[in-house]
Amino acid sequence: MEKGITSAGRKERASARGAILAATERLMVEEGYAAVTTRRVAKIVGVTAALVHYHFATTDDLLLALFRSLSARFKEELANRLDTPDPLRALWRLNSDPDGSAIVLEFMALSNHRKAIRQEIAAFVEELRDIQTRAIGAADGAGLSPVGLSVLAAGMARSIVMEQSLGVTLGHDEALAMVEALMRHATGRDADGHAV
Repeated sequence: MEKGITSAGRKERASARGAILAATERLMVEEGYAAVTTRRVAKIVGVTAALVHYHFATTDDLLLALFRSLSARFKEELANRLDTPDPLRALWRLNSDPDGSAIVLEFMALSNHRKAIRQEIAAFVEELRDIQTRAIGAADGAGLSPVGLSVLAAGMARSIVMEQSLGVTLGHDEALAMVEALMRHATGRDADGHAV
């Protein structure tokens, strides 16, 4: 136990840290990564900028902590979703969620300006790709590359979600039909899980 720090004090610090991360996430989604400053986050949370700096020395530290927190949540969700008879479709559905796309886009844009975050994202994507490939590989009976299917499912799903957020829909029905045909071929199942 830290000298002079009670259990309640540790909980309060953890609570403040969680509130700071939640405010940062909300700010990124609503206004973009460029709006994230320690002063702005402190104002949203209702604390001093010094408290934000107590938990996160720099804005990069804050953004990295948020990315790591979101990454841990995503990995847990991915593990739960991939534990199905049809992991390829589960991966597709997970990456088709528009709620998660906004924050992904912000971190991708941020990675163009912050090398440490770019490296963290790259390492995380490769770790995810490995997890996805193992899950898809177990279900792949069509002779298709599991890692290739992982890239296609994640990339195409996110691309469609991003375009839809802009109001672009041209070609989506055709692309979705092609994705479904590929998934039927790869898994031997239709969208309802029936053998084809």
